Amino acid sequence: MDCYHGTNRPTAQSLVDGEIDVTKGGGELGIGFYAGEYLWVAKSWAANRFKHDAAVVKLEVPDSDYFGLEPLLLSRTDALKQRNAIKSASTTRTHKFNVNVVWSPIVGSTRVDADQHKFESLTAQNLLNSAKVPRGTV
Repeated sequence: MDCYHGTNRPTAQSLVDGEIDVTKGGGELGIGFYAGEYLWVAKSWAANRFKHDAAVVKLEVPDSDYFGLEPLLLSRTDALKQRNAIKSASTTRTHKFNVNVVWSPIVGSTRVDADQHKFESLTAQNLLNSAKVPRGTV
């Protein structure tokens, strides 16, 4: 499974170097490292946030390893409920589902129809930083 993470250039290089840290990020579903299914979504997000310093990291996660993480799958309805609860509780930097990875539609915007993967465990972090997962900027 290929997935993409939008960020800035210095951070992109550290991610490519195997320094993904699931405790640094935060978003609509809480703390974790987020990657999406579409390059254009990651490029757009990075460009809007970082302008000329935008960068995108591509991760090539082997399907068997990804599914070995036993992803929690959220429907659009469930993702919206979770997002609203997390936002109301102001826990976008702390909320965890206590799973390896959450696979969900992006629900923070009605303009994007795409899935995201929120990696939140040390097991997931170790996989993403391992030699099993090629990483590079695109």
